Amino acid sequence: MTIDRRRTKAYSPQTNGKVERFNGRVVTEVLQVCVSSHEDLEILLRGFCFAYNQRKQRVLNRLSPVEHITSWLEENPRARNSDYVKLDSRGIMKQVYEILKYAVDVSQPDS
Repeated sequence: MTIDRRRTKAYSPQTNGKVERFNGRVVTEVLQVCVSSHEDLEILLRGFCFAYNQRKQRVLNRLSPVEHITSWLEENPRARNSDYVKLDSRGIMKQVYEILKYAVDVSQPDS
């Protein structure tokens, strides 16, 4: 068996598109918000991930990623991470809304 070396263009990852699609959504939905600190950006990204994982996906047969993983873990209980700590959705989304409210106030021009 020989190894076939193939070169790709720079900055063109060869994946199935899911990573690129997710990163594109982060760029268009999260990185457009002006925040004042790295902590605020981290909260926004965590909130985006939480919201993204709750959203129904056509490619997952109209299940959300959370529902899909939950059903998969029911079939494969040994794959469960015993150290996993579930995020408190109310806490993270409350922080996200506060940051977004502040960001909207900051980004509006003086009239």
